[in-house]
Amino acid sequence: MRTLRVLLIIGLVSVAPTASARFWDVPDDHPYGEAIDYIMREGIVRGYPDRSFRADLPISRAEFTKIIVSTLFSEFVIETCVESLPDSKEALDVIRFDDVSYLDWYGPYLCVGILAEIIQGYPDGTFRPEDGINFAEAAKILANSYGILSPERHDIRAKQDVWYKPYVEDLADLNAIPPTIRGFQYPITRGEMAEMIYRLTNAHLATTVTSKRTLTYADLAETIPRLPYVRKTEGFALTYPDTWPPPFFQARGISNDGVPVQRSSWRVYLGHDDQSCPGFGKCNERSFYIDGYDNIDTDLLISDFDNSPYITVLEDVLADPIWTIVYEDYSVGCGSKRALIMTKGRVYRLTALCSAGNLVATRQFDQLLRSFSLIEKKR
Repeated sequence: MRTLRVLLIIGLVSVAPTASARFWDVPDDHPYGEAIDYIMREGIVRGYPDRSFRADLPISRAEFTKIIVSTLFSEFVIETCVESLPDSKEALDVIRFDDVSYLDWYGPYLCVGILAEIIQGYPDGTFRPEDGINFAEAAKILANSYGILSPERHDIRAKQDVWYKPYVEDLADLNAIPPTIRGFQYPITRGEMAEMIYRLTNAHLATTVTSKRTLTYADLAETIPRLPYVRKTEGFALTYPDTWPPPFFQARGISNDGVPVQRSSWRVYLGHDDQSCPGFGKCNERSFYIDGYDNIDTDLLISDFDNSPYITVLEDVLADPIWTIVYEDYSVGCGSKRALIMTKGRVYRLTALCSAGNLVATRQFDQLLRSFSLIEKKR
C-alpha cells in the first residue's frame, strides 16, 4: 500500500486557477464569501449549472471526496487511477465497496483518495457516497490531506477515548473550524467546507485567517441545550444555556465600567445571579452582560480604546457591516474578557466579568459571542 501511495503522490501537482465571477447566490456580506471566491478562482469547485453555489446545503461524502482530491492531485493522476491499478488482489480489495461503482462520476476521485489513504469507508464494507459527511469524518480527512497531524497527539501510545478528537484538535490548532459547525455528528455544509479548505490552504496568512473566529474541541463537546434571546427593539439576538435563569433587561446601563466610558443606553444581564451584588442599584449583577450604546462618538470610543493601558487585544475582525474587537480589560480590579461589536447604527459590548484564567467562563463568553447576531430591520 505504501508503494501505491508513493506512486500517486509523485503525480501531485497544483490545480491551475481559473477566473470567474462570484456565484449569484453568494452575497458580498456572506460570512464565507471570501472562502467561496477562493475555491472558485482555484478551480476547486464549479457550482451548479444555474451558476449557484448553495452554501447552506449539506455536502455528500462523494462530493467532499471529489473536492478534496481535486485540490491535492493533478487531473492526470485522477483520470488514470482506475485504469492503471495494478492487477493485484491487495489493490482491488482496498478499493472495493459494496455500494460503489467506479464507473460513477466520483469513481476516479474515490480511487485516488482511497489509495492515498486520506479517505476511508465504513467497517461494514460500504462507502455511502450519497450520505452527508459529518464534521468528525471531515476533520479526519482534512487533517490527513493537509498534513497537519500533531505527532504527539497521534502517537500510537497516546490513548484517545474518542477517535476523532485528535483530528478536531489538529484543525483547531490552525483556527480552521468555522463558528457555524453545530457538532461532531452533524453534516457540514458546502459553505463550511469552503471555509475550512480556505483556512487550511492559507494558514500562513495570519492576518486574514487566524483572526477569524474558530471553534475548539471543548466547544463542540458542549452538550447543554441553549435557548434563544431576542431583542428586536435593540436589534440583536443570541443564545444562552438553558441552565441559566432568564436574562434581565435594564433600561439604563452604568458608567465607569471600562471603555466606553459613557453610560450605556441599556444593559442585559446573563448567567447566574451574583449573590455578592457589588452595586449599581437593584441587585441584578451577573457574571455576563451586554451593553448597548445607541448614540456614541465612535471616533472618541476608538481613541479611548487605543489609549487605554489596561486593554490587550485578542482578536480583531472586520466583516462588513460588523467590526468586532475581542480583548481583555484589567480596568475594574480584575481581568475581564470583553468584545466590542460595532455597527453603523449601534455599538454593543459583551463582558465576562473577572473571567481571566477561568476556562469555563471564557468558553461561555466565546459561545455567547458566536451566537450573537444582528436583527435586520425590514422595510
